[in-house]
Amino acid sequence: MSNPYIPPRYIIKLKAEQIAYSLGLTVEQVMKEFRDARVISRFSEYWAGQLYGYEKVSNTNNASYDGTIKNKLIGTQYISIKSLTNSGIRFQQSKYIGSGRTCNKELLLKSLDDVDFIIIVDIINFPQIKFIPVPSSTIIGLINNDSLTHNGYRENSFYSNIFKMAPNDVVFEYYELYK
Repeated sequence: MSNPYIPPRYIIKLKAEQIAYSLGLTVEQVMKEFRDARVISRFSEYWAGQLYGYEKVSNTNNASYDGTIKNKLIGTQYISIKSLTNSGIRFQQSKYIGSGRTCNKELLLKSLDDVDFIIIVDIINFPQIKFIPVPSSTIIGLINNDSLTHNGYRENSFYSNIFKMAPNDVVFEYYELYK
């Protein structure tokens, strides 16, 4: 795994009313469902493609990463996309999350073996979405220092451990999807 170039952090602002109209839903339904990582994760991959040139892998059944970003200067970077929700964020592969599934420090580290960086998709304030690339080495360091376990982080813990600052103090670039 190489030492990755870290792309900028972005904020996109969606229009819940347009999404609701297009899908035949109420704004309230859109606001509820799009704050669910299982729903928005598919869309997040498309938006990551627009922001970073991210390409989803065609078969994720055995891959430890979700996609790649190809860069002429540094080569291919292997990417994992994770959602930060009101319930927090976990960094292990999804096969280690859920009822009846277990994870420990070894499996958590194994989940990051082939990943150069993780694009965190903060959907807490949907329809505003933050895209936060974090080097996997940062996450691995937190795991090795026992600052991060398989239980993950809540919002404030994520920002204070990754950036050493509060969520509102982290700088982002605005990206306009509607051009």
